[in-house]
Amino acid sequence: MIEAVIVLGVIGLIAGSGLAFASKYFHVVKDERIELVKDMLSGANCGGCGYAGCAALAKAICAGEAPVSLCIALKDDEIKNISQLLGLKSSESIKKKAYIRCSGGINCQNRYEYFGPNDCLLMSQYDGGIKSCKYGCVGGGTCEKACPFNAIFVNENGFAEVDYEKCTGCGICVKECPKHLIFLEGENKVNVTCLSEEKGAAQKKYCTTGCIGCKLCEKTCEDDAIHVNNFLASIDYTKCTGCGKCVEVCPCDTIKI
Repeated sequence: MIEAVIVLGVIGLIAGSGLAFASKYFHVVKDERIELVKDMLSGANCGGCGYAGCAALAKAICAGEAPVSLCIALKDDEIKNISQLLGLKSSESIKKKAYIRCSGGINCQNRYEYFGPNDCLLMSQYDGGIKSCKYGCVGGGTCEKACPFNAIFVNENGFAEVDYEKCTGCGICVKECPKHLIFLEGENKVNVTCLSEEKGAAQKKYCTTGCIGCKLCEKTCEDDAIHVNNFLASIDYTKCTGCGKCVEVCPCDTIKI
């Protein structure tokens, strides 16, 4: 009996010593800054930074593996606050917003009646979509449902519109649009709200706001920043000054600022 107690005592002593050793040499020091940084991020877990969520990004920032400005939802003063917390040099982020290359909606004829669920992918699958313009927004609101910031919605005219006060440029809507109509560009950019390469005469038959390739914008621009190719105007944002002259001469109200 005494021998058994002694054996158990020795086993307990050995096990306790092993646990103490493991606790000392395999102890992981928790970086308390991670939780602080996570709480200072947007908390939307949008994935626009390329990480799985805000917690993963916070860990990467504290480890020096990612810049603070990688969180596109942060304002410049918030970037500065996090940088100061970590003792880093603050850098302003390059802000981008979502721009939609379609303003058709009720301005564009429907090819057939649709009675299914409001889902852009489903609405686009049958014969190119419900719109006469195969390039156009079908207005199903898939981008609206996907946006974690409530920054995009289908307006009363039946096409997607962005609330630029709320848009963070996370890019989720870009990935969700089956028509590939949404692009990320720098703030306050001139936007050609059309992606159709149909000839002008054909375009005018079914859409009143589509680009007809008239080249008035191209001829008016003094900075050589807008050109018409394949009957569609496109802007070189490295040259565009945002003067708005192309907006003024566009006969179809396709170009907006």
